[in-house]
Amino acid sequence: MPSTTFDAVEKRLTDLMREIAEGRAQLPEFQRDWKWTDEQIASLIASVTQSFPIHSILTLEAGGAGTEFKSRLFSGAPQTGNPDPEILVLDGQQRLTSLFQAIASENAVETLDARGNPVKRHYYLDMARCADPNIDREEAVISIPDDRLKREQEFERSLFPVSETHRSDDWLLDYMEHWKGADDKRQLYRQFKDSALDHLRMYNVPVIQLGKQTPIEAICNIFIKVNTSGIQLNEFELLTAKFAAHGVDLRADWAARVEQLGTEDDVGDKREPVLSRVREMDFIRAVTLVTTTSRGNPGVRPRDVLRLTVDDYRDWADVVTSAFRKTAGILHELKVFEARDVPYGSQVTALAAVLCLVQEKQKDWETVESRERLARWFWNGVFGEMYAGTVEGLLRRDCAQVPAWLLGADDVPETVADASFAASRLRGLRTRQSAAYKGIYALLMRSGSGALDFVTGKPTEEQQFADEQIEIHHVFPKKWCIDHGYTKEDFDSIINRTPLSLRANRLIGKRAPSDYLPLVQREAEVDKGRLDEIVRTHLIDPDLLAQDSFRSFYLARGKALTGAIEAAMGKPVVRSDTDFNIP
Repeated sequence: MPSTTFDAVEKRLTDLMREIAEGRAQLPEFQRDWKWTDEQIASLIASVTQSFPIHSILTLEAGGAGTEFKSRLFSGAPQTGNPDPEILVLDGQQRLTSLFQAIASENAVETLDARGNPVKRHYYLDMARCADPNIDREEAVISIPDDRLKREQEFERSLFPVSETHRSDDWLLDYMEHWKGADDKRQLYRQFKDSALDHLRMYNVPVIQLGKQTPIEAICNIFIKVNTSGIQLNEFELLTAKFAAHGVDLRADWAARVEQLGTEDDVGDKREPVLSRVREMDFIRAVTLVTTTSRGNPGVRPRDVLRLTVDDYRDWADVVTSAFRKTAGILHELKVFEARDVPYGSQVTALAAVLCLVQEKQKDWETVESRERLARWFWNGVFGEMYAGTVEGLLRRDCAQVPAWLLGADDVPETVADASFAASRLRGLRTRQSAAYKGIYALLMRSGSGALDFVTGKPTEEQQFADEQIEIHHVFPKKWCIDHGYTKEDFDSIINRTPLSLRANRLIGKRAPSDYLPLVQREAEVDKGRLDEIVRTHLIDPDLLAQDSFRSFYLARGKALTGAIEAAMGKPVVRSDTDFNIP
C-alpha cells in the first residue's frame, strides 16, 4: 500500500482552542496578519452554533526538515514566552483566530467594521432568537463594542457571552440565581442549550494533518492551492520564515538592498528609475538562478528557490546586487531609462543573473563583440516576445547558454536562434503595454544620433530627465487622419508615432504636417535643411511629411522601422510586399 504524508481527522473545537492558548498550535512566520470583518466573524459563529461546516483546517506537524520555519503565537493567545509548537497552522488562520478571540480570550475581538476601520467587539448569542427556529441564526449573533455589557445586563437581556462557552455551567448558575429560578428562564436556557450552545461546545473541525516528513516545496505548493486567507503567498514569504529560524531577517536585508539598488520602496523613492519595479522575488530568483547554474543545474522553480540555504544567499546576494546595478547601466545604453519602458521585467532578472555568471567566469569579459552579442540577445528577447508568459524554462536556458556565448562560444543561445519578428506586426502595435512597442521606442532613441526633438534638437533621453514631458505622439495628427478617411488601426499604430516633447506636440496640434513643419522650424530657429536632418533621426522621410502623403509616409516608415529591428536582432524579419499598404 502506498504511504501518504497526511491524515484527515476531526478535532474538537475546544481542543484546538486549548492548543492555541497553550502555544502548542502556532502560525508559521509567513502567515501575515489579516483580520476578518465584524460581519464575517458573526456569520462564522452562527455557522458553528448550527454545526454547519466551516471548511477544513490544514496543519503541519512541527519538527521535520521541511518545517524549519520561525513561528509565532496566534493573535490573542497568552504571550507567555514562545514554546516550541507541536503543529503549525498553514490554512485556517482567520477562522481559528476569530473563534479563539471570540470563545477563549478574555479580551475583545480585534476586527474591522464595514468600512475597513479597526474596531473591537464582544459577541453574544440572543438566547430567545437562537431558540426560535423561524429566526435566521445570524440575527441571533449580537456584536457589542469593546466596553461590553455588565453581567446583570446580560441576564436581563438573556444574552449569552460567547466567551463564556467553556464556563457555561457557571454562567447558568448565576443566570438562574438572578432570575430566582424562574421556570420560563430555565426553559429558555434549555432550548438555547439544545439549539445552539451544545453545538458550539461539541463542534468538530475537519483537519488535514501533514506529517513532519513533508518537504518544504510541497508545503509551498499545497499552501498556494488551498490558501483561503485572501493574501497572495510567494516563495519569498516562505524563505523569509525559513531564514528567520537561522537568525537572518530576509525582509530587512531586502530593504537595505532597495537602498543600494535605488528601487521604489514604500515611500516611492526612485533614485534609479529603470529598476524601480524590481521586487524582492525578482532578486531572489536572480540569486537562485546564479546559485543553481554555478552548480551545473540551472533552476528557478519554487522548489529551487525554497532549497536556497542561508549560506547560498550570503555567497551570492552582494554579487547579484552589483549585477542589478550594472544592469541599469546596460539598459541606459540600450536607451531604456524608465521602469515603464522596460519591455519585460523577467528579462531584467535574467540579465542580472547572466552578468553575474559571466563575471564569475571571466572578470574582464567585456569587449566590443561581447557587448554586441549581449544587445542582440536582449533585442531578440524583446521583438521575438520570448519573455511573454511563463518564463521559468527560458530563464534556465539563458543562464546556461548566454554567458558562454558572450565569452566567444559558437553555439547561439536558443533565445537568439528561435526569435522571429514579422514586419506586419508593426501595424498592430498601438499601446505601450506591448514589449515590441517599448522596444521600438528605445530603438528610435538609438538610431543615428538618437531621435532628436523637433523643437529643441536635443536627444530624447537627455530631455526625459529635464522635465520636458517626452511622450510618444502622432506624426500625422489623429484629427487630420480621421478627416481624410484613415482608420484608427493605421493612424494609431507605432508606425505613425514618435517620441516628442509636449512643446513640439502642441505645435503639431491637429494640423497637417505641411502646416506644422513651418511652425516647428520657426520655433526651433533652424533652417529647413537642419529640420529635415532632425526629422530623419525619427526614421521619417521629411519630404513625404511635407507633402502630407500619409500612404507614402506609412510605407516608408514601416520599412525603416523594420530595418532597425533587423539590425537590432541581427537577422532578417518576415516581410511581404503588402505589409504597409493602406487601401
